[in-house]
Amino acid sequence: EQDETDVTPGSELVVEYGIGKEFRVGDRLMLRPGLAGSAYWQFEDDSDNGPDNSTIADECKEAYAIGAEVNALWLPFLVQANLRFLHEFGAANTSEGEQVVLTRTYSW
Repeated sequence: EQDETDVTPGSELVVEYGIGKEFRVGDRLMLRPGLAGSAYWQFEDDSDNGPDNSTIADECKEAYAIGAEVNALWLPFLVQANLRFLHEFGAANTSEGEQVVLTRTYSW
């Protein structure tokens, strides 16, 4: 249950996917450009309408996204950076927009 709204969201499923190709750039850098996407489905109703009926309990949400992703691995320090841009489309009963995600990872 959400504290602000007293609404318990219905169960949902998110599937993320991607495909890419890895390239070695010299002895120190590996790049992996590719395509990425996601799909989101809410398959159970919310417990109640949102405040001011901003969401309707019996209207399940769904959305899809597709975009580009690039991963860079700096081999001497085992440091990675991943940048992903997704454009959302086909949204039903929810907002639609763009996502930009930057992830940094250090391995040891």
